[in-house]
Amino acid sequence: MTGWLSGAAGEGVADGAFAAWRENPVPIAGTWADTSGEIQSALPQLAPGGEYADWSGSLDLAVGAIFEDEGETWAAAAAGAYDQRWSRMLTDLSSLWSAQPRGTLYLRFAHEWNGSWSPWTVRPDEIADFITAWRRFSAIKAAVMPQAKLVFCTNGDTSGFTYDWREGWPGDDAVDVYATDWYSDLLTGSVGVDAAGGPVGLEAHRQFAADRGKPFALAEWGNRYSATGDQPDYIDFIHQFAARHAGSGPGQLLYDIYFNVIESPNDFAIYPRQGSLAPLASDTYQQLF
Repeated sequence: MTGWLSGAAGEGVADGAFAAWRENPVPIAGTWADTSGEIQSALPQLAPGGEYADWSGSLDLAVGAIFEDEGETWAAAAAGAYDQRWSRMLTDLSSLWSAQPRGTLYLRFAHEWNGSWSPWTVRPDEIADFITAWRRFSAIKAAVMPQAKLVFCTNGDTSGFTYDWREGWPGDDAVDVYATDWYSDLLTGSVGVDAAGGPVGLEAHRQFAADRGKPFALAEWGNRYSATGDQPDYIDFIHQFAARHAGSGPGQLLYDIYFNVIESPNDFAIYPRQGSLAPLASDTYQQLF
């Protein structure tokens, strides 16, 4: 057992095969309901027959936020345009989650908002609306599903824009956990500041959580083969970091989620080892985690 919740998302997690492979329980899983407003509302992974319908552990659930390809905007979100959908989603989620004994639900709203690739990307002139919208969602969650923990999750660096990612912080009262997504291509250049003056490096993100009085989480991490090749040293780095900072207090690592999602090409998955592009990383993960 570890001093933090060591988990994973993707292949073999829900059915226990991943836990059996690493010979260690998976107390927290990760999943997404974030490809459209319809999916955000439907919550297919937790609905009857869904992948995590019978999951009894804790869960990091990314629900997206707004969907630009459906004509949604942060300005409209700030004005309350999506409050009804969010309230309905949280009401249904509360019912699904409480249908059986489970762990803690970590709700990751607008994850990687500071990246340039998502339908809820936040551009420099949208930061104020983003904060207002976040606080609206936080208030709805507090009223409808207070037992869930709200996770504020950045990408490891701000990609495509020039602003300090700290500018998007919606307030200490509107966040339960601070998390970042930290893939192997971010391992280098792990100290200093970026072009906008924002801290870079995993330790900088952990320290930000400590400064804000929040536990820290690695909501997504993984060996990105296309960027770094097979990198067992990255797996070892993350394990050392986790073991050093494990805990539930401010700046301590509450949980990690390995991104074991099989894609084409198979850029991230380390399980099953057969077919993985990163067998050395796979072996190192199995040994350490």
